[in-house]
This record gives sequence, structure tokens and C-alpha cells, in this order.
Amino acid sequence: MISTTLQKRKMANGLRDDYSAVLSEVRRRTGFMATESVMTHYTSNGEVRSELIRGMHGGKRAVLKVQGQMPELDERTAIDKFMRQNNNRHVRAPKIY
Repeated sequence: MISTTLQKRKMANGLRDDYSAVLSEVRRRTGFMATESVMTHYTSNGEVRSELIRGMHGGKRAVLKVQGQMPELDERTAIDKFMRQNNNRHVRAPKIY
């Protein structure tokens, strides 16, 4: 998971204001190459809360989640908690880089 100053910034107008800056920073730090937006999640007042973006990372297909507003529970923590209690061989959480 990439922790950036952009993530921590209060985004009063939603994610759209910082979207291209976030993608540029992720590309610079990780080499992730975005190809298309897969899904956009909105807040109740219509602001972009998060966006899933398909692309390539390290020569493999990957999906990047750009989180505009910080969730109450860090996503890495939520995934770790899920995997600790998950006993299903066929269901797994996404890998975080």
C-alpha cells in the first residue's frame, strides 16, 4: 500500500481534484501503468470516494485502488484481519504492494 501525502490531504471536493496528481505519483513511485478505470465509488453527496484502475505493475496485470477519503479502518488492517479468520482456500483478499 502506498501511503502518500495526497492520501492524507483533506479532499473537500472529492478525489477528482487530485486524481491525475495521485496517478502520476503512483506511477513515479511504483511503475504502475494505468490502462482504464474499472469502478468508481461515490459519497452520498456525489463526490468521488475511491476509484479502481486496471493496469500493469511489474509486468503483471494489476488493479490499483485510489482512495480519496481515508476510511475509518486502514485497508491493509482490514485485509489482514479478514485473512486471519479466512479458512476458505478459494476466497482470498487482494495482494497489497
